[in-house]
Amino acid sequence: MKNYRPYKNLKSIEGFTLVEMIVVLLIFGVGMAAFSLTLSTYWTATDTHVKRSDIYQELNTIIERVSFDGRSAQIIDVVNSKNTIFIDDTGNIIVQYKITSSDEFQQIPNGTGTPIVLSKAIDAAQSGFIDTGKGILLDIHMKDDSFGKPINISTQTEIFPRNVVNQL
Repeated sequence: MKNYRPYKNLKSIEGFTLVEMIVVLLIFGVGMAAFSLTLSTYWTATDTHVKRSDIYQELNTIIERVSFDGRSAQIIDVVNSKNTIFIDDTGNIIVQYKITSSDEFQQIPNGTGTPIVLSKAIDAAQSGFIDTGKGILLDIHMKDDSFGKPINISTQTEIFPRNVVNQL
């Protein structure tokens, strides 16, 4: 006796055909590619935004500290383009600021204390202190990278020591 199924009963077999499986895998693959591309784009943009914000925060901290110490100083002495000293009216060193060759911006309390690193993102080759005669010009260039793309931020600010008026 022959065992066979009639043509009309072939559809009752459960499962997927090869064409259905290929179509589902193709749709799934296209969806995953689109999701991956979108995630990658947003991840890159978010990382760039966060790093740029961090650099701006470090830059603001540097400017605030140097400006505050500049207003407290009687004399600002630019030792060289990478080193400056703030001196009070009694001749004591208030603070020393230094840009190191390892791209650090350091604050040294009293000129001899332990250095406090304010930033490790300084571009030491382009940053420096410039003596303007009445004060200093703080020229800061900061750099970082996000997924191989460079992030560069720069600013200049002039800082003047306070004027002490002798009371007669």
